[in-house]
Amino acid sequence: MFKKLILINLLIFVILTESSQQQNNGVVNASTECQEGYYYDQDTRECASCQTKFGNCLQCTQNSCSQCVTGYLILDSDTQCIKSTLIDKHIGDHCHEGCDICYLSGECMECLDGYYINLEENEDTTCVICTSKFDNCQRCTKNSCTRCQAGYSKNNSDQCQKESTTDDNSVQYGESCSQGCDICSQSGECLQCSDGFYEDSSVNGNKVCNSCSSKFSNCQRCTYSFCERCITRYSYDKPEKNCKEGDGTKGNLATFCFDGCYLCDESGKCNECWDGYYDDQEDNENQHCLSCSSKFINCVTCDKKNCTQCKDGYYFNESQQQCLINPTS
Repeated sequence: MFKKLILINLLIFVILTESSQQQNNGVVNASTECQEGYYYDQDTRECASCQTKFGNCLQCTQNSCSQCVTGYLILDSDTQCIKSTLIDKHIGDHCHEGCDICYLSGECMECLDGYYINLEENEDTTCVICTSKFDNCQRCTKNSCTRCQAGYSKNNSDQCQKESTTDDNSVQYGESCSQGCDICSQSGECLQCSDGFYEDSSVNGNKVCNSCSSKFSNCQRCTYSFCERCITRYSYDKPEKNCKEGDGTKGNLATFCFDGCYLCDESGKCNECWDGYYDDQEDNENQHCLSCSSKFINCVTCDKKNCTQCKDGYYFNESQQQCLINPTS
């Protein structure tokens, strides 16, 4: 009888020990039910942390987060929690027309393509359509058009004018052009690359359009020299010139800054401009970042006074303050 009691007590001890170990791993019982903050991993058949998989996530399944921790909101495809001070257009439609990313209050931080951000003092931050300021413009900053609409190109006055043609078929679009090219001549020369591609003139002297992602990992839009915009959930690391995973609010990552600004704080104050932009302010209280190409035509990078790098095949003439065609190229 005494031996039976010992065996029963030993069995109870083993059961309680196993139960305790399961609790420590987030497992509530031997089924697939886990503690709050854990999900059942079908591959490992164990409970895994929602925080580890999704970051700042309180409740989740193996494939998505259903509830973020306090101060965070679910972004995009239920796979990322972002600070509630910033909110994407897909969450509750808080952003106004033309705005891509905004504060929870509705103040815009980044506009959609085809709009520029209005940062006039004593006015709410809003997005203004490019064509209201620049005729026939597809993409712009506050001070210049950076891309003309199909069938238009920049003239010497930096305005979009209709491309001169000898007949209706001398300019072609889309599928008639090579891969990555949006507008081309009848001979096949590319005049404008598609979104997600950049112009490369270094291939046997011919203009070709290469994919941004082939030059800069996880890049959505770029020039030959740098990435202008990363894909969702990635932010541009300026020193390393690539896109890294991040919510754009830590360290030197800045997805949610206004157009042209690379590094900003959560209030929207800009501390550093992107490559290809320069600081137009005498002080840093209200820094505005303007496009180098709006000040120096055919310029890639610059400061307020000079162009520091012209496009391939051009050189900077200090007396004329512009990039001229290099006669030796």
